[in-house]
This record gives sequence, structure tokens and C-alpha cells, in this order.
Amino acid sequence: MKHFRIADCGLRIGLVLTACAFLQAGCATEVRSPAAQADVDRLVGEYNANASAIPKVWSRATIDLTVADDKGGTFNWGTQLGASNGILVAGKNPGVADFVLVGRESGQEVMRLGTSSADNLYYVWYHFGDKGGAWTGRADSAGSAGAAEAFVDPASLVGLLGIVQLPSGPGQLTAFALCVGHAQAMGPPKCDQPPHAYVLAIGAAGAGYRREIYFDCGRGGPQRPYKVVYFGRDDKPVLTAEISDYQPVGGTDVHGSQAVVPAQIVLNGNDGAGRKSHLRDMHLKLAGMKVGEVEPAEAAKFWDNLPPTLKDRVVDVNKPASASSAELPAAAPAEERR
Repeated sequence: MKHFRIADCGLRIGLVLTACAFLQAGCATEVRSPAAQADVDRLVGEYNANASAIPKVWSRATIDLTVADDKGGTFNWGTQLGASNGILVAGKNPGVADFVLVGRESGQEVMRLGTSSADNLYYVWYHFGDKGGAWTGRADSAGSAGAAEAFVDPASLVGLLGIVQLPSGPGQLTAFALCVGHAQAMGPPKCDQPPHAYVLAIGAAGAGYRREIYFDCGRGGPQRPYKVVYFGRDDKPVLTAEISDYQPVGGTDVHGSQAVVPAQIVLNGNDGAGRKSHLRDMHLKLAGMKVGEVEPAEAAKFWDNLPPTLKDRVVDVNKPASASSAELPAAAPAEERR
């Protein structure tokens, strides 16, 4: 299963300033020009001020997802209505982030996906009725060939929360202004509409696992991302996330106001050449966001929270595929876990 990861700060980072105009009939043309450094500094500064104010976050979660299995079928778990059916815990580290999204049903844990600094793993396990499995990969080797077997890279979800700062040092950001307008009969094309979005592209094209972050520049106040697109090694989109409904995080402060994270995240996975996206879609709603008392490093541990029924079914995606199946027996017992 394909995995995605946030590009390391050491990768080449490009900033693309995109004008998404509402085009009338005619030929749409892209025009690039250098972006003003003041605009780049303001955009990154607003993002980082918010991110730096959130050392960790705890939230109730309502999860609804659709997964494609290895047999060509799909199945759904979760709900978009009613009470929450999970929790989210995230924290920041210089290296591997500590993050976990836990799904629950009838008081039992039925899913976990996360990253653990203590175990140096990113991981997914789930057992939904007669379907399930467990997958792990080394967090410091995300992007390796074997990682294509993972359900979804949890590091992508950490990035969607906007709690990790973007690099902002000299030479780390290369800015372009990209305008979409009408081609003119004579002379160079020009923009006839103002910008409607900023796109922050992180990672070099073709390098694999780059992302593009779309910012809404039509609203007042600090600009927030509304979409993030992740690209695979073939530079084709592998995951698209729509993010919205920013809500405050209790216990934080940004110039007298609380920091915010998106309370609505909608993910859509894409197939590609030689690659199958097992995550078809996920709708995640967050509520009650706060710094909280839970320590992310402890909550995100993999082995300490893995159900006993899955301990001998873990697939290490960094190793060659084995003949063992990750499918659960139909009568897999569910056990209460913290």
C-alpha cells in the first residue's frame, strides 16, 4: 500500500505563488515571475507563528473511511454523524513526530495509525470485522520501495494539522508568482484577475513525496491552507486532502489569540502506474482540540498498544514481501486497550 511522507527540511524547497482566476471562455495561460520576498516572509511567518504555539494537541475524532482490500473489493468503516469514534494525539520532535489516530467501536480499539519516536516506526493496524492487518516501516526510511505496502503514511496527517513549522532560513525558499489568465492576440499573456490562492510546493519535482500546500488569499486575517496534494516518485498525485473549518486549540496563544487547526480533513487516495492506493477516502472531524495532559510519545507507541491477536501478523514493509497473510480470522477477538 502506498505511503506518503512530509519532505525533510534538507530537501530542496520551492515556493509557488499561484493565482487561480475564474476564467472565462478562451485560452488559459500560466505566467511565472519572481514573487516578492515580503509576500513569502509574511505567508511563512503566519503559518509558523500558529504552528510554534502548538507544542502538542489532543482531540476527539469522528472517523469515516473507505479502504480497498487486496482482493479488489472495498469496505467502509466509521461514521460522519453522531458521537466521536476516536481520538487524535500529536506532538512535535526534531526528528520523528509522535502521532496517533485511534478508532474505537463499542468501547474497543479497532484501528491505530501513527508514528512513534520511541519505536522509530510509522505504522497502521486495524481489525474491522473479518478484515484487518498490521503494517510497520522505519520512520527514518519512509519512501523506501517496500513502504508501498503500507496503508497510509501517518506523517502526512501530522502535516495536515499545521503544527510543524515550515523552514524559513535564507536560501531555503525559492519563490515564483504564477498567474493564470487569457492569452493575448499579440504580445505576452497577462493576468486579468487578482490571485485567489497561494501554493507552497515543498520538495523538488521528480524527487518523490513532494507536497503542494494551497493557501486561501481571499480571506481576511492570517492565510490558512485549504488543500494539500502529495506526489509520489513518479510525480503523480497520490493523496489529496481538503482541509477546512479551523478551530482554536485550548491552552495556546498567538499574539493574544488561540492557535488553530483544521477541524475538517477529507482525504482521497489515487492509484498510479504500478501503485494501488488502499486508502480510497477518509473523512476526519476533530472536536475539543486542546494541548491536553496526554504525552504523545507514550500514546503513540506501537508495540505497547498492538492487540495480541496481531502480534504475529505484523508486516514489515522494509523487508521483502512474505508469504504470510495480514488478513485477520473472521472471529478475531477485540480487547480493551488504552
